[in-house]
Amino acid sequence: MKILSNMSPSCFIQSPESMLLNCLNCLILTLKHGNTDVSSYVVSLMGFVEGVALSNYKRAHDLMKLATQISDRFDPHQKYKSKLIFSWNNFIQFYHAPISESTNWLRKGHAAGINCGDFNFANYCLYSTFSRELFLGLNLKEVYANGVEYSLFADSISDQYIIPMMQIMRRFISLMSNEYDKNFIQRDKDFDSEAFEKAQEENNDHQNLAWLHIFDSIRHYIHEQYDLAYQSTLKAEVHGEVGAQKQIVLFDHYFYSVLISAMEMKKKSSTYAKAMNHAKRNLKKIKKAAKTMPQNFRSRYHLAQAVFLEATTPDDEKAIYLHFHKAIDYANMDNFPQVEAIACERFSEYLEQFESHGYCRFLTNRAYEKYKQWGATNKIKLIDYKASQSTTGKEINIDTKTFVETAHHISSERDLDKLILKIIDTSVNYSNAQIGSLVTKEKGEYKVYGEKKEFPKVLVDFVFNTGDIVRLDTLEQQERFIRDTYFKDNRPQSVVALPLTANDQTHAVIYLENQTTKGVFTKDKTEVLEVITTQMALSLENAFILRNLENIVKQRTQELEKKRSELELSYKEKETLIRVLCHDLANIVMANKAALRRVTRELEKVEIESIEDIEKYLSRLSLSLKSEAYIINNVRSMEMAKRDAIDLNFQEIELYTALKSSIETFEEQALLKNVTVNIDEKIKTSTVFCDMISLSVNVLNNVINNAIKFSFEDGQIDVNFIREDENNIQFCIRDYGIGMTKDFRDNLFENSYHESTKGTSQERGSGFGLGIIKFYVDKFNGKLEIQSTHQDENPDGHGTSILITLPKKAQNN
Repeated sequence: MKILSNMSPSCFIQSPESMLLNCLNCLILTLKHGNTDVSSYVVSLMGFVEGVALSNYKRAHDLMKLATQISDRFDPHQKYKSKLIFSWNNFIQFYHAPISESTNWLRKGHAAGINCGDFNFANYCLYSTFSRELFLGLNLKEVYANGVEYSLFADSISDQYIIPMMQIMRRFISLMSNEYDKNFIQRDKDFDSEAFEKAQEENNDHQNLAWLHIFDSIRHYIHEQYDLAYQSTLKAEVHGEVGAQKQIVLFDHYFYSVLISAMEMKKKSSTYAKAMNHAKRNLKKIKKAAKTMPQNFRSRYHLAQAVFLEATTPDDEKAIYLHFHKAIDYANMDNFPQVEAIACERFSEYLEQFESHGYCRFLTNRAYEKYKQWGATNKIKLIDYKASQSTTGKEINIDTKTFVETAHHISSERDLDKLILKIIDTSVNYSNAQIGSLVTKEKGEYKVYGEKKEFPKVLVDFVFNTGDIVRLDTLEQQERFIRDTYFKDNRPQSVVALPLTANDQTHAVIYLENQTTKGVFTKDKTEVLEVITTQMALSLENAFILRNLENIVKQRTQELEKKRSELELSYKEKETLIRVLCHDLANIVMANKAALRRVTRELEKVEIESIEDIEKYLSRLSLSLKSEAYIINNVRSMEMAKRDAIDLNFQEIELYTALKSSIETFEEQALLKNVTVNIDEKIKTSTVFCDMISLSVNVLNNVINNAIKFSFEDGQIDVNFIREDENNIQFCIRDYGIGMTKDFRDNLFENSYHESTKGTSQERGSGFGLGIIKFYVDKFNGKLEIQSTHQDENPDGHGTSILITLPKKAQNN
């Protein structure tokens, strides 16, 4: 414990290495003697040294987590938990970690302080949390509500050290956003700053004086009371280093004092030198803080640097521009809305001298939104008041005749392509440009019109976003857009980009350049264009609308025509389907009735010799019923195909097995006509990759049925192997029947349905077998070929060959 008492987390009399060694020795002793509750504090000190002295934030963070785990396990009464968190808070306070991390630790510290009875430490954690929430730029209304809770706790334990600073922070928020709480409204409204200041001076209380003047200087600066802000920041400077004790509020003083002193320097009064020294001194401090922990201070540093340069070297446009942009970007990235608001506001004021009106509006609006996010109610009212008092609009003297003629030339054109050419030609002619382009943004993508398709994208993007006219007459000015490789590759001497804006929307950008002469695009040279850009924008908008309407009408017309054709075709096919069904099924039903009547009559005779006749008629009835089932199956298949409702199960199957199944299905028909079916031996070892059911029922059944149907009695059907390669197999089912007529062949697949043709024995079919075959072969990624010769064309060589090519394995579509 003697070793421990000789170490302080807030000063380094010893070297960091010596402190770490002492901590290690202390840790060994605590573990040796069983003082595990103390060990958590020792580990936290080691983390503090690693972070503050050695800048090893990651190791410090890991050690603090370890210390917390040790405390939770071995210090049930949390005797040392508050010390542990105090050590970590100091680490945060020395700005070696993101400030946002500290609020959770401070709340843990508050709880630990209460648990172990250290109420002053618990109150210290709340007061520190209050100041951190203000630094982070959290919504002032929410911070005030938290501050009231913190203040009530301070009052409950009568902590006279913390109570005044709680009141100073509450008062700051009340004067910024008109927030008051019933518990403190009277006390805060009756606050007499002069009497308070006098009393603190008598007590030599630098801390309360520092906090009072720092928060007053910030408030006066935000409300544009720059003289009062400067007086307050000078007073804060007197007490700050001693009174603020390296707390977070002191670093906000460094930041705001630079902004305030820069405003004083702009007055060019006798205080210039003093203000500059004040600003330089504090700028150096905020720069050091930004280097130590960028996430906390980089946005503040870049903003302070920007306003300092603006006050001291206003011609250094490039550096000022760069620092303002970095301040805005970092403030947004690190989530400091109040810093982003101030940066946008100051940058907008700086850019007014360059007549960047569109970008100034953009920055002012952004500042307004960020002040709203912060909850700075009185600042928002001030901005609204200034906006209501400002007058805009500058006279531009221009030849009326020239304006009218140019406007008419543009507005009279309705064709988009011709209008774009007119805009480019007019822009080039009125500006002495050598090259001109029109750039539009369609669905987030740039589209360029004109001879030259290349353009500086960063510059055009800037003009689209800001609505500003940009003139670049020197390479130095072009460095403002140094990220754009266009300027490195092309090096134009003069550049101007004009937004075509109407109804508060930029529709396009005119980009003009002169590659040989500097200073071409002066304001007097482009004033006609600047005035006419609104007319150009309106004409362009109307032309785009007209073209879009034409395209929409054309598209809708095509869609309606397609639908009409589909409906006509569907109606025609349905009509044919109904006709075929009525025709074919009616014949089958009549045949069934006739067969049944004959069976009935024969049964009535009950003569033994008539049994063969009965069997014959029953066989015919069976065939008729099979035909009826066959037709129904085909109808169902075609309807499913039309709805694309086919669900195929592809697998490797034996082609011979599928063929045998189909041949057996129509065995009775073949026997009646004494037709034999021969299968090539080579097919017996062949496999295909298809859906088994669809191949048998919808493809082979239809082919075999048609072959038997159109074969003559005592005929034959040959199933021949044709060829085979790595991917496919081809086979042919050949009959020597009646064959197809030329008209039938020519219209083979034009219609899904054909009225069935009678077979050689007057058999009836479904009328759409070929359509089903073609559909399923296509589904299998196969190929169907049909070769046929009618007997009237060739009495000796008639018949039909169905060539089917099927895959042997899965295909990649």
